[in-house]
Amino acid sequence: MRRPSNLVGSSLQLGNLVFDTVSRQAFINDEPQYLSSRESAVLELLIRRRGHVVSKRLLEDELFGLFNEIASNAIEVYIHRLRKQLLEHGATVQIHTIRGVGYLLAEV
Repeated sequence: MRRPSNLVGSSLQLGNLVFDTVSRQAFINDEPQYLSSRESAVLELLIRRRGHVVSKRLLEDELFGLFNEIASNAIEVYIHRLRKQLLEHGATVQIHTIRGVGYLLAEV
């Protein structure tokens, strides 16, 4: 399937957060951030859909596939870790919880 033209590129940026889609590496203020592969996948999906709410179900499907069983709080754990890392390293973006809908990555 083709990706829309606004989602294609080797790096995605929002505020001082840059995500390199080739190396799957995140940078805050040009400093590399060390993320697990699943944390990177969550961050990539959120930054690709910046400005739009990403449902928990979509995150589960992207990370674990349709047929794998996962812990009920797995997505919340990854979101918590990402929020902590963004906050600790001075990111100008935040992950907002839209209760009952999903998560939204936006500039502060």
